[in-house]
Amino acid sequence: MRRTYLIQKTKPYPQYLFRCKIPKDLVMMFPQKVISLSVKSNSYRHSKIICFNLYKTTQFIFDEVRQGIMQDITLEDVKVILREKVRQTIKHINLYEWET
Repeated sequence: MRRTYLIQKTKPYPQYLFRCKIPKDLVMMFPQKVISLSVKSNSYRHSKIICFNLYKTTQFIFDEVRQGIMQDITLEDVKVILREKVRQTIKHINLYEWET
């Protein structure tokens, strides 16, 4: 499966980014066309997990906006939600690795 939401940057050191295009029907609500966020990991294995969770979260948020449940949400609110999800996922990964 191709992960278009997982981007690797190599300069000045390897790091991974989550990138998600805002759907065309929601472009009017958000000032940018793309959401980009660092996943705070240089491990490809961890970054895949984190980015997949972020992708599911953004799709859920976009569905909520389409249904009118989250009408007043801004791009900054979405980024805050995603940053918190990154922290939670990293914490979960670390707990899992320490227990095994």
